[in-house]
Amino acid sequence: MGDRRDRGRLPRQLWGVDPHEVEELLADLEAPLQRERMALEQIVTTLEAEERQLTADLLDLTQRVELAQERQVILRRSLEQQRTSRRAHGLALTRELTRREQEHRGELDLLHRQREALRQEIDQRRQSLHAWVTELLASLAARGRL
Repeated sequence: MGDRRDRGRLPRQLWGVDPHEVEELLADLEAPLQRERMALEQIVTTLEAEERQLTADLLDLTQRVELAQERQVILRRSLEQQRTSRRAHGLALTRELTRREQEHRGELDLLHRQREALRQEIDQRRQSLHAWVTELLASLAARGRL
């Protein structure tokens, strides 16, 4: 039984070193290790905080990229709609211009025909007036009044 109790305890002499000295040496070794452990824990805490911040920054950047991509899609659609609208507007303007040119040509043709009709009427009236004047003069000459 005496052996069982002695198993959990350090022998009074460890390789010829007093147990109190061993405890002091261990305590002296433990203090720097404890300081190093605390420094490492502080580094881990700092790194975890940095990781959280980087994760938050990454999430923010990811959201901003997604918003920028959505905006880019919207802008591309808008640009395409504008291009399509411009093409349609250009076609409509071309059609309107063509229609108005045709109307203008029609109006010019009508004006040319009316002018020609007026010229013919003026020529007929001149001829008629000339014939009347000639007849009047002949009539007056025949009566001797000239």
